[in-house]
Amino acid sequence: MEFAAIDDLGFTENKQFVCNCRGLICKEDNAERLCAHYIPGGDRLFAVVSAYDDVQSYVLNRENYKTGDSLRLILPFLKAAGATDSDVLQVSRRELQLLPGADRTMRYLTDLIPSYIISASYDHHMMALCDVIDFPYSNVYCTNMQLDSVEVDDAEAAEIVELAEEIAAMPVPRIPADALELGDLDAADQRTVMRLDEIFWDYMMTMDAYSFVSDVNPLGGNEKAYSILDIRRKTMVDLDETMYVGGGIADIQAMELVRDGGGLAVSFNGNRYAVREADVAVLSPDTITVSLLATAFYIGGAEAVYDMVEDWSMDGLRDSPHADPYLLKELEQIFPEGLPEVYKVSRENVDDIVERSESYRIRMHGERGRLT
Repeated sequence: MEFAAIDDLGFTENKQFVCNCRGLICKEDNAERLCAHYIPGGDRLFAVVSAYDDVQSYVLNRENYKTGDSLRLILPFLKAAGATDSDVLQVSRRELQLLPGADRTMRYLTDLIPSYIISASYDHHMMALCDVIDFPYSNVYCTNMQLDSVEVDDAEAAEIVELAEEIAAMPVPRIPADALELGDLDAADQRTVMRLDEIFWDYMMTMDAYSFVSDVNPLGGNEKAYSILDIRRKTMVDLDETMYVGGGIADIQAMELVRDGGGLAVSFNGNRYAVREADVAVLSPDTITVSLLATAFYIGGAEAVYDMVEDWSMDGLRDSPHADPYLLKELEQIFPEGLPEVYKVSRENVDDIVERSESYRIRMHGERGRLT
């Protein structure tokens, strides 16, 4: 079939693309990388604090605590270990690990459609990423923090280092699937959570470094939804003309907002929470699938994407009026033996897709992928 160049099709920029970062663009958790780089046993410390974050968010539903607040809890330890803003920027740049195709996809989408990234990552990481993929930092929403804004004396730093050693030696709390209160965790994990409560909400409150915990506001779930509303206010592009791609539990409020507003919510290698809020679910090791879906959305909206997904095969894509032939050639080169899985999510198939997608996500990102 004949396919005109997108610029020749006469479309106006009345649609927009919004996505998260980890899982679609970056493979790594930048905060985990920073902990491992600066703090002895930092990878273990991050695992303990992240599990504590999950307990606070999903079991205890602690007031004034939200998913992703682990990003503020780890900051005193990074500061005490000698991290500075300029150095964190350099470390973030050196340790970037992009998902296959992410660089191509984001450059392509930036030229195709107004595009935005909403991420809980620190602004240092996002600035480094934007430099690498040539993405406008002005179109990024992320967690703002300044390590150099707080002075910590040697005595306080030594105390924090001791606390870091203690936390890194703790068992990582495990959350039973049916846990509704602290007593549903085993005894050792209950003791870990209670000790962390003492450290973060009692002992450290007297320290200068605690200002990181009290002042930094990680871009969690609700903030991602608020960010979409802010983008809408600035661009005057409504929710029904918005495509959002997410994959973790922090994305579900944003996905729900876009889906209920008539737009397109896409789960990319998502966990169960993301799949259940999605219109379309993608299981793919390469982001070219997102390039194809976003092109269809730009040309024909959500219905064009549904039509493409309903006949998700090379023959079907070749016959689609919404598929860029250059992307199709690239798709065939990347997947010569069969296309990645793409589904339209429905009430009838959602449980099966949840199982498939979550298993795939865990293979891609490890056990932490069940939640993050």
